[in-house]
Amino acid sequence: MSLPIQSFRMSEVAEAGMDMGGFAASMERTFTPAVRAIGECFAFNNQPLDEEARREGVSWHVWLLRRAIIGLWQERSRNKVYVCYTLHPGATRVFFCSHQKRHPEKFAAIITATNAYIESGRDGFPVGYARSLAFWEAPCTAVALWPRGLGGETEGARVVDTGNAMSYFSYPESEHDAGISVDKAGPEYVRVPQQELTEFDSGGTSYHCLNRWAAGEMDLRLEF
Repeated sequence: MSLPIQSFRMSEVAEAGMDMGGFAASMERTFTPAVRAIGECFAFNNQPLDEEARREGVSWHVWLLRRAIIGLWQERSRNKVYVCYTLHPGATRVFFCSHQKRHPEKFAAIITATNAYIESGRDGFPVGYARSLAFWEAPCTAVALWPRGLGGETEGARVVDTGNAMSYFSYPESEHDAGISVDKAGPEYVRVPQQELTEFDSGGTSYHCLNRWAAGEMDLRLEF
């Protein structure tokens, strides 16, 4: 049985902006002026991020996902929130996108509580670079977002290669059968949960969220 689909529109959670240069442009392999989604950005150094995740026995993707879910529960925004990240050489940038007017202080306190944290600030990203991580539906629904297949496939046991710098999608776990198993392939290979409801413990507190396939409509437009 496939997970449900979480549909959302970027215009519901992010402002549109034009970023002509600076930190965001320097972190991308190529840069052309384009409409970008704007959100609160939190940058992390990849190596210590990976080391901290390994100490907790999870992949860096799962580490970020759990911190995002905890942060969303702590923040409890009255608005919809979309959390995603972008990969760059040596760094990962997590974005908190929402139309709430205040800085997400409680979310920030959770996501930045690591030696891997570099800096934060309001910034933009091309929506095509975004890797969906989590979604918050007020008043009390936290969702872990997972990528569908290249053709929108969602059926069966699926895996994500989170270390693939060029693209982000899920594929059947059976593709590993001819070679190394997913369990031995390394922490960057993450199984997509097959149950909708997930619960995990952190610091003696239990947090729950729903697992759903991400289906975002990238409908941002600049208004002049």
